[in-house]
Formats: sequence, structure tokens, C-alpha cells
Amino acid sequence: MNKEEKKIDSHRELLDFTKEKLTKPKAEKQASASKIIKINTATISELSSLPGVGEKTAKGIILYREKHGRIKNLDELLKVKGIGKAKLSKIKDRISIE
Repeated sequence: MNKEEKKIDSHRELLDFTKEKLTKPKAEKQASASKIIKINTATISELSSLPGVGEKTAKGIILYREKHGRIKNLDELLKVKGIGKAKLSKIKDRISIE
């Protein structure tokens, strides 16, 4: 190995992407933003796509369904920990109780 090869080798850099935040492509965000979620059959992933609903709240909705049966009206969601009037107001146009 000659001196020039060593110089090139010593110029390697490590890139750290561990703190990069992954985001959905814009088109995918828009598609999921307009999708109506069936609250009585939705998965954790589907429920988590609702604005302000994370995995923990999504699990709470599913646990509520398992314990009390089908959700019959939107106000029942207020009984789920993590869902208050403000959050319900944000998601009500994106959910269906069918």
C-alpha cells in the first residue's frame, strides 16, 4: 500500500443516522389522513393513524372493545384513558362506528 492509498483510507467517515426521524412520504400521509377508520374492527396500526392517537391509546380502545363489546356511539370513547373531548373532536370525522 502506498502513501496515497493510505490517505484515501484514512478519510472514511462514519455516518450516524440513529437520531434521524423517519417520516411517511407526503402522498402516504395524505391517503391515511383521509381514510375512515372503523373503530370496532380497527387494528392498533389503523387506530394509531388517527391524529393524536398513539399505540398506547390504540391499545386502550381495543381493550375497551374487548371488555364492553362494540362501541355504539362516539361518546363511549371518552371512557378510554387518553381520549378526552379535545382528542375526540379531532378524530370524530375520521372514525366510523359501523
